[in-house]
Amino acid sequence: AAHLRAAETAISRADVLVTAVTRLRGTRAEAARLIPPALTGAEAELAPFRDGTADEGGTHARLLHADAVLAAVRQETTSGHPYDPLGVLRRIVQATAPLATGRSGALAAAARLVALESLAAADDCVTVHREAVGAAPRVLLSRARSADGPARADALAREARDLAEQDVRLRGHPA
Repeated sequence: AAHLRAAETAISRADVLVTAVTRLRGTRAEAARLIPPALTGAEAELAPFRDGTADEGGTHARLLHADAVLAAVRQETTSGHPYDPLGVLRRIVQATAPLATGRSGALAAAARLVALESLAAADDCVTVHREAVGAAPRVLLSRARSADGPARADALAREARDLAEQDVRLRGHPA
């Protein structure tokens, strides 16, 4: 009976991982399609700050940072080298967030996609390693699910996954 339960658990974990790989493949393709409109949306969000009003306080520094990130993203995506489309979208969203006014639907879609993938990946990690994962990652994951806004959900989900992976490294892989 114990061997049967262990086999069922292994099959269940394998199913979660195979489903995660399939989901990630689709999400990465969607992210790659979203990069050009997200870059355009980011430029549209930054345009009002280019008329000289960016000299106020830290706005100029935020604009310079966003410009540097967008230039690096363009370089990375056109270099011909492999890159992580979800990571690129995350960088675009995070760089423009301090200046964004919410007018760009592409940036909002990018933020949602990144957050949903982070939530799913954290959930998969907790599910596959449920015996080793403690309460802290589970609480963070729960908070991520109910977070206000995709940026907060993404940050909490990523932190939950990091803590879950740390728990797995500390406690091992119970059978």
